[in-house]
Amino acid sequence: MTASLLVFLPIIPHFSPYLVGGGGIYYTKIDYSDSLEDLGFDDRTERPWGWHAGGGLEIPFTEKVAFNADVRYIFMDSEFGREGTTDLDDDRSVDGWVGTGALMFYF
Repeated sequence: MTASLLVFLPIIPHFSPYLVGGGGIYYTKIDYSDSLEDLGFDDRTERPWGWHAGGGLEIPFTEKVAFNADVRYIFMDSEFGREGTTDLDDDRSVDGWVGTGALMFYF
């Protein structure tokens, strides 16, 4: 579940690029293999807080229909990899990119 702020950059009609940023809670499930569980790693589910930033564009087809696409980089504060007894616990990151596309209908 996330909340975002979009800042549209009006350049030309029928083309609306924007910057996006915000935060939210990200569902993360970690499921280790049996051999790693034998080494002390336990399966768990986390819901870490994270931030995202990126950009996108909105292209209207008509006054009531538009296409929307964006790319965001997610920065998460996770405890992933901070327990266990092997080198698998060194500086693991769950940060990453996400892209979305949507067909939007205005009422």
